[in-house]
Amino acid sequence: MTETGTVGFSLLEVVVAVAVLAVLAVGTGLAAGRGATGNQNDADRFQRAYAQQWSLAVTGRETRGLSVSQEGLTHWQFGPVGWVENGRLYDWRGGVSLLGPVTLPGQPQIVLSPDGRVTAFTLVFSQGRGTAWTCRGDGWSIAQCETN
Repeated sequence: MTETGTVGFSLLEVVVAVAVLAVLAVGTGLAAGRGATGNQNDADRFQRAYAQQWSLAVTGRETRGLSVSQEGLTHWQFGPVGWVENGRLYDWRGGVSLLGPVTLPGQPQIVLSPDGRVTAFTLVFSQGRGTAWTCRGDGWSIAQCETN
């Protein structure tokens, strides 16, 4: 005498297998999403910081600034005693070159005015074999970043 109904998988086993595969698929998708280069990450971070500082300058009716160095991005604020450095926002992951204004020590290279005007600049992120990214500000609009 043979038992019937013991061949195949139960519904619970199928649900567990599908759940495990779904978790693995999500993990793989998230890991693949991190494929952005250090240059692209630096450009994205700069663009977010630039937009935030521009917005703070316009809405707060105060002059703000950004300094770009090989080490990172620093934000400034202009007050009654002149420029005050407020600290570093980001450390770069790759190399950076600022093509634009030359300023005196103790002043930011990129000045964001309360009326929306900004110092014109070109910032190039490039290091290693990754694609270089360039961020440009024309003096009036929000900086745009793109690949070279």
